Amino acid sequence: MDLEFSDTQSALLDSLRSLLARHAGPARARQVMADGQCDRDLLEALGAAGFLDLASSEGAGPLEAELVVEEVARAAGVVPAGPRSLVAPMLTDQHIPQVVAICEATDRGPVRFAAAADLVVVLDGDSAGILRPEPGEIPPVDSPYGPAMGYVPRRPPDELPGVSARTARLWWRVAIAAEIAGRLGAALDLTVRYAKEADRVVPDGAAPAGPAPCRCAAIHVARARCRVERGRGDGGRRRGPQQRDRAVGLGRAAPADGRHRLHRGVRPASVDDASASPAG
Repeated sequence: MDLEFSDTQSALLDSLRSLLARHAGPARARQVMADGQCDRDLLEALGAAGFLDLASSEGAGPLEAELVVEEVARAAGVVPAGPRSLVAPMLTDQHIPQVVAICEATDRGPVRFAAAADLVVVLDGDSAGILRPEPGEIPPVDSPYGPAMGYVPRRPPDELPGVSARTARLWWRVAIAAEIAGRLGAALDLTVRYAKEADRVVPDGAAPAGPAPCRCAAIHVARARCRVERGRGDGGRRRGPQQRDRAVGLGRAAPADGRHRLHRGVRPASVDDASASPAG
């Protein structure tokens, strides 16, 4: 199995990282989060460059879309990259607007990005449907766990014919695994930089103070788990309904509470959590 990026994928990543260096980053994330919204300017830039529609593009597929989700998360992009670029394109051929949220019919909030959503994917048992909120229909909820949190209206969604909720949940879990991998990658970069640059004065023969090396290793292992799990499946190509229904990525392994931890925010993640299963 060849695990190296192809020349096309490497070029895609170079272009994407260049765009994210201009439109994302921690400072931009703090600014957007202070307003409690999502970064529509970043979404517009990603969409204009074609990065949001790779899952259904000729010559690309879900693998390339997953790379986008991971890199956007790594760059602290405050956008629903997973639902928009990886989940929704696998469910419908209709035009997909910029901001997409996703929830279970039995658990409608608060949901990440719901207050800014142009479209909400609602999963109800074995069926999947979509809601198109009216402007102002979903008021924002103040929350430390995510941007543009809100409660999805309880009116019935428009059902997506021939689409199972199982398919949506599988791709949702893949998207979450990619997002976790991206966040952990950024955390690992920051920790390694700290370990290299921190000025530590210790007696001769004494070990450096602090748990940074152990934490670097824990983050690296946890990130590797995410990248292996989300990489399983059909080789990253979408060729029809049967391919869409195959079990992929973290969908085989992740319990539902792992999905909701990132979706709603049970608690803020800590570096110590990296030693546990990312989806647990």
